[in-house]
Amino acid sequence: MEERVIISEKTTRNRGKAFGYARNILAGIGVLSVVALLLIVGLSWIQKGLGVKTVFKAVANGDGSAKATIYQIDLGAMAATRTYVALSNAKVDGSEHGDDVLTFLHLGEDARDISLDWKTNRLLVITYPPGAEIEFAVSKTRGIVIQPAPK
Repeated sequence: MEERVIISEKTTRNRGKAFGYARNILAGIGVLSVVALLLIVGLSWIQKGLGVKTVFKAVANGDGSAKATIYQIDLGAMAATRTYVALSNAKVDGSEHGDDVLTFLHLGEDARDISLDWKTNRLLVITYPPGAEIEFAVSKTRGIVIQPAPK
């Protein structure tokens, strides 16, 4: 005895519509993801690729496990000059491969007045000129406490 399953034309049409909607939604998500990725890469390239980078100083902690690097990126008239303090492994270039933990705006040549002082292997005190404007700050990362302090 053979059993036959009969699928109506309406059921087939509804399945096709549901598949089409799902396909369009996934395609839209994919397009938005690609656009977002291109924006992130483009903005990063503009900030790091077009500007003039100056590394002021890099200081490793006592046990050589971490390094703090002060660097500045000047984009001219395109954007404000930012000075960064980055934490990285002591063996790599902190301005390229470090995590930015502090960002100052409009310091210019005053960036040379920023000092890095490792009080312990896990405590970094960053002193900066009184007119500096902090745009971004991280208080703790990788078990290292960061303390900004005006001079």
